[in-house]
Amino acid sequence: MSDIISFKYTGDKEDYNKFKASQMSKGITIAETFSKMIDQEITISEHTNDENNKTASRYADELKDRLVNTDLSKVIVKGTYHIDVYDMDFIQATSHDLGKRVTNAVHSAIASYWIKKWATIKVNNMAQDELDQRIEDIAGGAEQTKETIIKQEITKYHLRDLDKFYATVDKVKVTFSCQIPIITLSDLRETDLGKVIQFDCTIVGQTPKKLDIETGKYIQNVLIQETESKAKNNNPVMIKAILHGDDTNNIATGQTKRFVGVYTTQEPKNGEKAKSEKTLQIDTMTVQDLKEKAEVELSERELMNTKELHIHSKTNTSRN
Repeated sequence: MSDIISFKYTGDKEDYNKFKASQMSKGITIAETFSKMIDQEITISEHTNDENNKTASRYADELKDRLVNTDLSKVIVKGTYHIDVYDMDFIQATSHDLGKRVTNAVHSAIASYWIKKWATIKVNNMAQDELDQRIEDIAGGAEQTKETIIKQEITKYHLRDLDKFYATVDKVKVTFSCQIPIITLSDLRETDLGKVIQFDCTIVGQTPKKLDIETGKYIQNVLIQETESKAKNNNPVMIKAILHGDDTNNIATGQTKRFVGVYTTQEPKNGEKAKSEKTLQIDTMTVQDLKEKAEVELSERELMNTKELHIHSKTNTSRN
């Protein structure tokens, strides 16, 4: 038996009655109508998410393929790798998984680089008669070339037990920079809503982490303020930001960080009536450390804002 779900219609009552009468005249109940609407929305949403994941994967694969053709021979020994990300389409497509996608692409490129190198060395060291015979035995319409033999050897390496090698590759620390303009929060205007932006700010306060049921990731609200040195008219702008996943483990009150995210508005929660005014916020895609000193001393005003945010959080928690 299905659960009974009710909701409050916030539109015009007369319009609702007209709509209900129209559906009933077709022999369709309101319950059936809304059930069908919800099913359609879910189907569209799942298709959109699937397409977004495919697009993000394609961009990540293109990044990996580009890196494979560079010199990655010293990366494992060095233990770190930094990459500049220029493609705005890639940044937008990956959304909250930007850091994860970049890291996985780099690790995959490092592994592919070495496997290709090992396979090439092995083929180059083959006796000429053995190589000629291997090329002659190529079947299935593939090109009878040395490059095809190298591809065969690459496939053989992928079939081997390389868990220790992959574990070593995964230890490489990947950092990246988004090559998009760095602005200040004071620069933001209504026309910037929906755009990906990058800026530096100070963490003023934070609420406890929560678990997003849909994504299975941590989510956390933080209050941020642009750095006073870059504020316009000596009046630093403050705004709420939403952190996702591992970024919730990368912040502390008083730190100065670089944010990349979407300038957007807070949408009403389920069951809440839409308001004529919406709260501005940053839907964060990635949070990164700055080279300069991260710890700062909070002003009296910032400490007061932190206290108010904490009280607001406790009030919401008690309501839930």
